[in-house]
Amino acid sequence: MKKRGEKNKRNAISCLNTYPNNRRPKTAQITIFIILGIIIIASVIAILFFSGKFKVTPETKLNPNQYAEKCIKDAVESSIQKALDNGGIMEPKLTVLYEDDTYTFLCHSPNVYEFCENKYPMLKSVVEEEIRKDSKAKIEACLLSLKTEFQKEGYSITDNPITKYEIELIPSAVSVKIDKKITLTKSGQTSSIENFNMQLSSPLYDLIEVARDIINGETQDCYYTYDLYMESYPKFSITRVSYYESRIYEITERISGKVFKFATKSCDLKGQY
Repeated sequence: MKKRGEKNKRNAISCLNTYPNNRRPKTAQITIFIILGIIIIASVIAILFFSGKFKVTPETKLNPNQYAEKCIKDAVESSIQKALDNGGIMEPKLTVLYEDDTYTFLCHSPNVYEFCENKYPMLKSVVEEEIRKDSKAKIEACLLSLKTEFQKEGYSITDNPITKYEIELIPSAVSVKIDKKITLTKSGQTSSIENFNMQLSSPLYDLIEVARDIINGETQDCYYTYDLYMESYPKFSITRVSYYESRIYEITERISGKVFKFATKSCDLKGQY
């Protein structure tokens, strides 16, 4: 028993000598603080990243085909939005100003007791042409910048003009077809990009169909019961505001949140402006 006690005593002294002045416990505490600090910093970065306040943007370079497709997509989407905001007409002549926004008359009567005249009976075709004309110059300008950018990188480029450009509104999308050939040569290798065909997601076709239904109602009955339409087609929200013998319409496709805006001025046989 005495020997065992002496042995335990020697072990205790050895442990004390192993950690002089308690240095090892202090070092362990510092290590813990460092780990906690790293965890906190990582957590803050993660919160900022997922909240969108801190973004890591990888350096990606578009190839010529991607560059051209982006040119077309950006230009057409810009023109689509312009059509939504202006009743499909890029430079309307008959308009009304309401709360600092200009609304295009798609159906108009100069006299309050007359049926309104449908100004654009072929509205879908008109809007397709409006988007085509509005976006073409933007596409050509962007594709010209493609030529400039890739010439800086040593490409030799043959750029033919657009020979065909079609816009078609289809359910839930806008179809784009462009015939244009771009030939690129670098280091003895030649490649071509041409015939761009794409579909851009958009409810414009569907919104125009609702607008046509409203216009037809006002040309035939001087009034449109839009709340009944929403009961049958809940994917759309329709608002109407009476304003100085005009009716301000906004049709919203609920899923996308896109809004088609226009105005009418029709007879008021029911006293409901």
